[in-house]
Amino acid sequence: MRSSDVCSVVDEWIANNRLARRKKAFLETVYSQFQESGGLCSPDIAGSIYCEEANLPSGSFTIQVVAAVLDHVDPLPEPPSRLVEVTEQLVEDGHIEREEAEELYEMQ
Repeated sequence: MRSSDVCSVVDEWIANNRLARRKKAFLETVYSQFQESGGLCSPDIAGSIYCEEANLPSGSFTIQVVAAVLDHVDPLPEPPSRLVEVTEQLVEDGHIEREEAEELYEMQ
């Protein structure tokens, strides 16, 4: 996953508040790859504009922005949301503290 590719897709979502099917599939692939990596990757920090547009705290990870966008354009039928799933993985992998995750959940 190249961060610039993710940013260009998220830029489209910000501009149009929707995504083409191909772009949504790309974000789903990014999301799946993160889930499958099992902590083997070091996630990137998203730019503040992306965090703000995705209703996330500044300093959130790009994968959290991806999950939040997917939750917006194609919500899962049952909890947990993708954002909760990736955030829990980030806690488990030691990238964020439990308190940060709880604060994020309260914002949603």
